Amino acid sequence: MVNGQRIKELMLAKGMDSRDLAERIGISAPMMSYIIRNLRDTNVTTLVRIARILEVPVDELIVKEG
Repeated sequence: MVNGQRIKELMLAKGMDSRDLAERIGISAPMMSYIIRNLRDTNVTTLVRIARILEVPVDELIVKEG
């Protein structure tokens, strides 16, 4: 599962809002909002795009269980 809170923290650190990030990765603003609020998971392609824009490894955006 994607860690929406971590995405939000990284976005804000870069001075972005969810609409900016959504536009840059090619998804709708409402879908980005769902991802950030952990209401929707995302596919690998979108997750990689988010990580690339936020300049972090993909595993930093995933909730680690255990």
